[in-house]
Amino acid sequence: MNKIKKQGLSSIIFLFIGLLLGFVNSAVLFPKTLGIAVFGFIKWLNSIGVIFEAIIGSGSYRIAIRFFPYFSDDKQTRDGFFTFLITFSLLLASFSGLILFLFEDIILKLLSSEKDNLLSHTYFYLLYILICLKIIQQGLSGYVTAMQKPRFVDFFTWVINPIIVLALLSFYYFQVIGEASFLELYAFRTFVIIVAILFYLHRFKLASLKSFSTVIKKSHLKSIGKFWLFTTFSGVSSVIIHRVDLLMIAAFLNFSQTGIYAVFYTIASIIMIPHQGLRRISSPIIAEMWKNKDLAKIENIYKKTTLNNFIVGLLIFVGICINIDTFIVFMGDEYIDGKYVAIVIGLVQLINVAFGYNDTILYHSPKYNFVLISQFFALIVTIVTNYLLIPIFGILGAAMATAATLFTVNSITQIFIGKVFKIHPFSWNMFYAICFAAMMMMVNELIPTITYHFVLDVLLRSFIISVLYALLVVEFKLSPDINALLLSLYRKVGKQ
Repeated sequence: MNKIKKQGLSSIIFLFIGLLLGFVNSAVLFPKTLGIAVFGFIKWLNSIGVIFEAIIGSGSYRIAIRFFPYFSDDKQTRDGFFTFLITFSLLLASFSGLILFLFEDIILKLLSSEKDNLLSHTYFYLLYILICLKIIQQGLSGYVTAMQKPRFVDFFTWVINPIIVLALLSFYYFQVIGEASFLELYAFRTFVIIVAILFYLHRFKLASLKSFSTVIKKSHLKSIGKFWLFTTFSGVSSVIIHRVDLLMIAAFLNFSQTGIYAVFYTIASIIMIPHQGLRRISSPIIAEMWKNKDLAKIENIYKKTTLNNFIVGLLIFVGICINIDTFIVFMGDEYIDGKYVAIVIGLVQLINVAFGYNDTILYHSPKYNFVLISQFFALIVTIVTNYLLIPIFGILGAAMATAATLFTVNSITQIFIGKVFKIHPFSWNMFYAICFAAMMMMVNELIPTITYHFVLDVLLRSFIISVLYALLVVEFKLSPDINALLLSLYRKVGKQ
């Protein structure tokens, strides 16, 4: 748990910085600079890319996490496994290009708007670049994370990447580059992360290219192949569940509505920062614990990480609810439809956080095949609900469909884990945290609105609520980890 605290905190800090930059980019600068339709197209492009990556290449990341403990005994074995991952990722990237070529016409026919069709036909070639580079990056990131050194990857993924996007937006705004150049450079930005990871591995002698023929045995290939097929099918379901809303909004409505939905989805996704930050370091540790069959330690991590993430996630959700109207006033009336999208998706993210790392625990367990069953069921639910609700409720319907789907898949997964492994992530302290969050919503009604400056209103309102919430959490000792962290920060500030 100490290793999770140390590296997880760094990852969370990088995630907060990245999400802040990403929020500024996605929620403000993208729609204001390029227009909401072009922003919607970029989100559509990314969604298609992520789905293809999941179909073909996401397995390389999970293979690295899952099998690294079995190839970590000495440097030669590690290097052989690393070379295998690189080779495997390059093959997957090449294969993905072929599959994309075969399905190009089908993908483009899904769009109903003539204007959207013109934009997607013109820049469809960028998908090849996005997908191939992302697949290669996944393999490299998985290897570094499996070595329990995710901070470097997190820094480039969550900090440097949005800084690159911010720079590109600035170049476009000041007419240094045009729309075509912006989109091309945007697609190539993953190349910077790939080069950085390779340099990091070489600089610290963490990996080098060696023959893997003597390291990867036939029995290993069989196990890896089986696991890759499993992660491919389950990964496709998982990604479609999280991306089908954007794709179906583009199909039923248009890129402008897709862009508005993406803006408020980005806002709600801030809730997942602590959860995602700790996942990166928790995943390889949980894999190691499964190798050692230490279920007691797995349950301990399961409960502690869930409680900590949920307490922080609730505060972020309250912050979204109390400031969403101010944000809409700043952005303009065309964004009014996104208000309840942010609230519904925020609740969805809280559901994810409340159920903890149930999918991670299952992925690394002997019963990992069950993930495929739950994901397949959720896939059916998400497609049907989006198909029924988007034509009636628009982008709010997409948010409602996402909520129904994620609650379903999390419930099924937790019931299975509870029945088979006799563990769960819940505690009464989570209920108390909900009560404190509800109290903060009521306190917010007593805070006067600063009408002459929206930024000052957001900052002051958020500060008051955060301090009061933190005091309650500390006073009632909801989380020993959070108490220790806040006390440590208090002492450091006091010394200065």
